[in-house]
Amino acid sequence: MTEAMLLLGRSRRDDAPIELPMSALLRHVMALGSSGSGKTVLCKVLVEEVVRQGLPALCIDPQGDLCSLALGASDPELLRERGVAPELAAAFAERADVVVFTPGSAVGVGLSVDPVNLATEGMSDAERMHAITRTAAILTGLLGYDPDSDDGTGLAAVLDHCLQALAARDEAGRGLAALSDYLHDLPPAQERVLSRYLDLRKLKTARQRLARLDVGARRLLFHHGAPIDIDMLLGRGRHAVPGKTRVAVVYLNTLHGQEDKDFFVATLVDQLYAWMLRNPSPQPQALFYIDEVAPFVPPVRKPAAKPGLQLLFKQARKYGVCCLMATQNPGDVDYKSMAQFGTWALGRLTTRQDLKKVEPTIKSLVPTSSDAVMEGLPALGPGCFELICPDCFEQPQPLAVRWLLTPHETLDEGRIEALADERWRERFAALVRGGEPSPTDDGGAEPEAVPDEPNALADGDALDDGDELAGGDEPDEPDEADGTSDGESGELAEPSTEPHDAASMPPVEETLPVRTGATAMVSPQVRTGDTLVAVPVSQITEPPTAFEPPTTFEPPTALEPPTAFEPPTTFETPTVPEPAPIDPVQARREALAPFERVLAQTKAMTLADLATRAGIGQTKARGVMASMIELGLARSYADGRKKMYWATRTGGRPDLGMPKQVTVARAPFDESAAWTRGHEMLRTKVLGLFGEDESLERVEAVHRLVLRLDFEEKVPRSLLQRVFGESHDLRLGSVYLHPTTLEVLVYTPDKGIRFVAEPREHASAVQDLDGAVDFDERPPGLLGLVDDDWRTKRSAAEAKARFAERFAAAPSRVSPVFVPLWRLVLRVGLGQGFRVVEIDGLCGRIVQWP
Repeated sequence: MTEAMLLLGRSRRDDAPIELPMSALLRHVMALGSSGSGKTVLCKVLVEEVVRQGLPALCIDPQGDLCSLALGASDPELLRERGVAPELAAAFAERADVVVFTPGSAVGVGLSVDPVNLATEGMSDAERMHAITRTAAILTGLLGYDPDSDDGTGLAAVLDHCLQALAARDEAGRGLAALSDYLHDLPPAQERVLSRYLDLRKLKTARQRLARLDVGARRLLFHHGAPIDIDMLLGRGRHAVPGKTRVAVVYLNTLHGQEDKDFFVATLVDQLYAWMLRNPSPQPQALFYIDEVAPFVPPVRKPAAKPGLQLLFKQARKYGVCCLMATQNPGDVDYKSMAQFGTWALGRLTTRQDLKKVEPTIKSLVPTSSDAVMEGLPALGPGCFELICPDCFEQPQPLAVRWLLTPHETLDEGRIEALADERWRERFAALVRGGEPSPTDDGGAEPEAVPDEPNALADGDALDDGDELAGGDEPDEPDEADGTSDGESGELAEPSTEPHDAASMPPVEETLPVRTGATAMVSPQVRTGDTLVAVPVSQITEPPTAFEPPTTFEPPTALEPPTAFEPPTTFETPTVPEPAPIDPVQARREALAPFERVLAQTKAMTLADLATRAGIGQTKARGVMASMIELGLARSYADGRKKMYWATRTGGRPDLGMPKQVTVARAPFDESAAWTRGHEMLRTKVLGLFGEDESLERVEAVHRLVLRLDFEEKVPRSLLQRVFGESHDLRLGSVYLHPTTLEVLVYTPDKGIRFVAEPREHASAVQDLDGAVDFDERPPGLLGLVDDDWRTKRSAAEAKARFAERFAAAPSRVSPVFVPLWRLVLRVGLGQGFRVVEIDGLCGRIVQWP
């Protein structure tokens, strides 16, 4: 049988097609490249190709770049221009079943995850023990403990011990509730055992933290949405749609902290690992893709997801799970994890630390071509890669990635929500739990179905197998208040908390499905067609019993005479509780939300575009836009004679013509440290008489533009080195230039940021941001920009010319980078004036920005 081939693109050398055999994915694929290199496009091409071959994909999307796979086929004319047959795009759109899942949120298809979900079925005793240990480590991190600290290791041992005990009692499947109950009801003898691992006072604190996990907004992550099910995510079994291949995109931006993202990915990976042990396959059966893997497997730190990912990378190929990872900072990824990848796609890399990180791997994979590959990486353009796969190619392949079959866009939550309403909300409603858990979420047994009901669902009324309504295996959750099911929202109403007089109700046979607790007296329900009907409690009776005469006689007690009626002397008007106040601003925002979502669908649009897309008149569109601008939901700019508008939630700056994502240096000196530094800079009266006391008014985040210029430089070697080797060293690097003066940025931790006109002799000797800070990609609209920096920046040609005047090196690419500063506003006296000081966000030194 001919092996399936994946078309990645064409050779830059001879325009021949470059294909990768499906089996190569079992050795895993790593895509590396700086921002704008096209690594995400390459990975999306791989996803499109595996789906065309019927292989499902589970994709972790940190930013929304992968969600656009759900948009369908690109414009046929554009595809033809780019050398792609429109028929391929149409076939992909017909074959792919793309669903966007949003953890802890109802923006897309909600996903929930129990922090103690031990899926150990099919594991050996050793594997089960390792799974419990990983769960204990994940939970330790979720509770806010450093897993490598003394308290962290002690708590992990306690949790490991308790989870092992629950597993031995077959109660591990009850999840967080079972563990919390177990820890809060420890007998003294058990506490003495656990005190060997952790001080009992610290254990008490940990128990309180564990209980607080299920309170507040974080509760949404545990209870809001469909529980993680790998078969559901991959569209297998009862979740399969005939003729379709599932692409599950898990959008992480609905989780607002890296700690929650670490926890979610760790739990998902553990579930995937357990699933593949239960479903081994020698052939590829699923693709697992993380678009930016660096935060989850850093070189030194040990976040919650790292152990599970390391294990998955090591073991997945034996079970048919293919891994695809991408990162723009190879220096930020654990080298042991990277060593598990057999296919490498190397895009443009420019910084010294990134090139040094990948050089040993390149030399080990292609020892005879490593020098040529290393020299070419800094000069690669967007969409150009060196594809290294020793199992498939003898030499590195100069790959030009093919055009995507789907639009390459970054979707925000508004567009995801619109897609969910249109395609997925109703389809997945039966799997998505509401914001409150059902009465059986505490781990108790589900109520049994009423036997032999005359109105039960007939065999012929089974649900459509193509629908995600669980094929009849999972009944709709009834609304606890009125016995009806909310099929539209998929959320349960609050259970009734009204007191009930149990003594006044007729007794019920134990076999009937009567709920306990707060819903004890809620009527049982039966299904008639597609409707749940409440059975009145009054109709539930006991079978008659035989008469038994009393054995003793007791005389009746005399009744007390009724008391005389006394009319009330005063009449009190009943008090009607006042309704909760309505926030008028929030009400306006909610009313404008549909128009905001329409505006966010494109980079910018005119009033006429908004009116057409929203189905309203231009007069109303003008009023809507004025309100949105007033509330900060939209902004405008002039584009020639046209006035354009954009939604601020997109994070874009189309008014400046900026890209959707820009490179930003991280700010290790955070806002809290800036406030501290600001207080240290306050001036006071001299001798209590002269001058004015100062106070710190505010701290503002500012991001200033610099131009990063990449270069190649030949540096002469010493005389002794020239005798025994080459005369020059070829060095790759970059310098950072002021956007208007083109002075060279110099940075050292002891002096901070400075700009110099006459730097050192060699460009590679300049001390700057490379190797000192890390970089991220962020939307420009979320930064504190100085707009004139962008408007007045010098051209790339001018920057290269000035660089060539200073250094004997060959300049290549020029790209914008933003440097974080803190602006400290100091109030002088009682308000006579203000003094402004700027410090850098790298080490907190005062900076004089030209």
